Amino acid sequence: MAESLKRTFEKHRTTMIAVLGLIAMALLVVPGLFGRETQTEESGAAEENLADYIAVTEQRLEEALSHIQGVGKAEVVLTLERGSERVYATEQQTGRGNRTSLTGESGKSIENTTDSNESYILVRGQNGEEQPVLLKVLEPEVRGAVVLCEGGGDPAVREAVVAAVRAALALPANKISVHQLTNGGK
Repeated sequence: MAESLKRTFEKHRTTMIAVLGLIAMALLVVPGLFGRETQTEESGAAEENLADYIAVTEQRLEEALSHIQGVGKAEVVLTLERGSERVYATEQQTGRGNRTSLTGESGKSIENTTDSNESYILVRGQNGEEQPVLLKVLEPEVRGAVVLCEGGGDPAVREAVVAAVRAALALPANKISVHQLTNGGK
């Protein structure tokens, strides 16, 4: 078995060195990428980032929609399905086994079991602490949009607004509501 592991290591040594080199370069290029924060600080920062994401996205949509003929002034309200999500590299170890148990008069029964254990892949940072490998950050998922605009009473304008919001947010039309903006707007 040891000989088999040695051959496997020698066979994939170049690939493993390249992957470790890329991880090391990522740590050097982005020093704060794996910075540790307490859970409270992290959730507070996440909430702030989420509020910023919503505000910026709403503002950008309002500006873009106001350039569509007939829309006029526009206000956008977004609701989210979920906030941003970090995806970390993991490894899963699966083991199979048999468990024998005695059951009453029938004798014994054999039960096949599968044990699974998933854990984060960790790398040692410049400060010597082990940190998980971040693969990607998923942006928040928009649940729906309400658009209030001066031309919202015109069916052609509503259709143009729905098409624009669908394109910008990848939302289905039934998740977008367009209405006439009254004098009480911003």
